[in-house]
Amino acid sequence: MKTSLLITLLTLLLLSACGGGTAGKAPDTPITDDTDGSETQSANGIWGEDVITAEGIDTQLFGIFNEGEFALATLIISEEPVSECFISFEVNSGFLYYTESCEEAQYDAVPLELDTCLDEDNDANGDLYDGFGNRNNFIVIYDSSTNSITVDNYDDANCQQYANSFSRSETELVESISGNIMAGTYSIQDDQLDTDSAKLYALNDDFIENGSGTAIVTSASTMMLTAKGAGAISLEANLLYEDMNDVEVSVDALAGTWEIQDSTCFGSVNFNSCSLSINGTGNISLVTTDCQLEGTINQTVTDNVMALTTSITGDNCASAGQYTGFTTYTGEDINDNGESYEEVVMLMSNEQSGFGYSMTRETIP
Repeated sequence: MKTSLLITLLTLLLLSACGGGTAGKAPDTPITDDTDGSETQSANGIWGEDVITAEGIDTQLFGIFNEGEFALATLIISEEPVSECFISFEVNSGFLYYTESCEEAQYDAVPLELDTCLDEDNDANGDLYDGFGNRNNFIVIYDSSTNSITVDNYDDANCQQYANSFSRSETELVESISGNIMAGTYSIQDDQLDTDSAKLYALNDDFIENGSGTAIVTSASTMMLTAKGAGAISLEANLLYEDMNDVEVSVDALAGTWEIQDSTCFGSVNFNSCSLSINGTGNISLVTTDCQLEGTINQTVTDNVMALTTSITGDNCASAGQYTGFTTYTGEDINDNGESYEEVVMLMSNEQSGFGYSMTRETIP
């Protein structure tokens, strides 16, 4: 399964490099040198790109490079049904064809004539009406503006004595994120960046394979990255120097509790919520039933790039070990409910596993 994920990911990035996607926002400010050599470019900072492939797949690249170490996350954004049962319906020539598919069972499409009094006890389609309404007689109404159906129940065969109603919309979808993380060390001379070592991990999961990579870092703040896994398949991507590099933030400004809204939590398999605490000196902690995380965040020579060192412990914790990586503050934004929040991103790995999380906290007015 992980090999097929890697092949899918590499194909996506190859498409983006060959013009299969849309270009991201260009950087506002070029990078500056961080070495004594006047011709050597700097890779220090936060790099990223948003790509929508020709297949319509939303892919985000987010990388942090600093003083010879890097971590690059590739995120594939998709939508999945919220419930275990997938509900769909199609309206054609006055009929609504209703289909429900669950993990345990598959149901044939139910043809329901719209705006008509239907009798569950007199079902010409072979008991397909059974259980659709909670009365023997009901009327199905379709609202195209909301893509929803309403079922009005009645206590008489002529649908005159109204009882109650219920409605359903076509299956609600929730955003799902998959992908991988590449991390390791690099060296740079002039505009040529070479990875000395690199490892590829499934996102918030285990090590996949060793890799290598090269990049050309231009004075126009573009990194043209080419990377290879153990096989012959290569990935290519143009990364842009992010605006958030201009943000100046101190470790003590991150003090507080940060929420991780994800189906995973640093390898824990027994957690109700995933909240990470940061104190004013950069010490971090997170406790679940099976895993405990402790570590530190420290400033580096690069604005808004902070070094991350963590230890995960627990007798029954599958992800136990020592990790290194980066933390960065991405700024403030407003969610769909109009609430203001701040965001921090963490990327970290060791020999066995790689983790990458976006963490948020509500902004106090």
